[in-house]
Amino acid sequence: MNQRIGNYEEFLEFQRLVFCATEDFVASIDPTTFSDVIVAHPYGSTIAQTFSARVGGDRGISRSDALECWIYHTRFDTWVRSNTPERSSVSWG
Repeated sequence: MNQRIGNYEEFLEFQRLVFCATEDFVASIDPTTFSDVIVAHPYGSTIAQTFSARVGGDRGISRSDALECWIYHTRFDTWVRSNTPERSSVSWG
């Protein structure tokens, strides 16, 4: 499948809104719960193959691990794609 972003300015606005919503969500989390394990070890076969399982290791995946693996890295990758001139017309697909 070869998709292209039809209206790049609208895409950037969408990304800005997603970033703001994500920042609001993370700010709403009680920092004392960052070490809480939200996915216990041993992991199921699907989760065991993920980067977050490598990060969590034998102790389990903590809320902090989840935020870093599932939100931060996704946001960073999207930011790089949105802010790198040679990737501004990247094919998404």
